[in-house]
Amino acid sequence: MEEGSWEGLLDIIGLSDEEKKTANLEELKQFQNREPSNSLLFELSNDIYGDLDSGIYLLWFDRTISVIKDNQILKPEKSRIIHKTISRNEIEFFKELWFSLLGHYLLVLPKGFEKNISETADEEEFIGVLLRKYKSLYLKTPDANVILHLALS
Repeated sequence: MEEGSWEGLLDIIGLSDEEKKTANLEELKQFQNREPSNSLLFELSNDIYGDLDSGIYLLWFDRTISVIKDNQILKPEKSRIIHKTISRNEIEFFKELWFSLLGHYLLVLPKGFEKNISETADEEEFIGVLLRKYKSLYLKTPDANVILHLALS
């Protein structure tokens, strides 16, 4: 992936060549200091998904240290998928999450997100699964400098 471009993301999320032809990847917002304004998440969510008075769905991956064996700290083979619905009143939670997830994706999904998922071996491919299912999502990049909108038509 060339520096400053996110086009390579379409490859690592496991889209087929046909899906890549219909995929739209848009850089919605860049942050100089990695800090979103309090209302940015809801503004973008409303623009993409419509009215979100009932809140929005956040999803992120957690591969925390879980086992110490033979004096080695081992990470689990699969990431747990964590999700939470937040309201406009919980915007501070979003900001805390934004910074605590440096190095990881934070996804925003539309209403109707099915919460019956628990773990994944490959986070990027799971993003592709979600994109196929919901046709639109946006995410904070691991460096926290960009919010991307991904869509399939």
